[in-house]
Amino acid sequence: MSDKAENRPIATVAVERTFFNLDSDYDYAVPPALADRVRPGVAVEVPFGSGNRLRRGIVLQVFVGINPALKDIANSPGSVDEKPLFLHHLRVPAANAAPWVR
Repeated sequence: MSDKAENRPIATVAVERTFFNLDSDYDYAVPPALADRVRPGVAVEVPFGSGNRLRRGIVLQVFVGINPALKDIANSPGSVDEKPLFLHHLRVPAANAAPWVR
């Protein structure tokens, strides 16, 4: 988690096996080392819940914003897939794609 309030990439992720609301997605900061690999459709690992256990998720969108309280996407070998699971250029709205990946 970063303490700096500055513009940086943020990924909206549909996290697998969420408990509270199956239609919710979560925002995570994209570490600089992963900025060129995190894009819509790519599977990533993110810390989730009070124990920060790593869970798989699908990136729905990436945008630039300011939110210093966000957790970072995991940056370890295998934590970000090389190829997207779905083609983001098809322009599938995130709201339509999210139920398929849950």
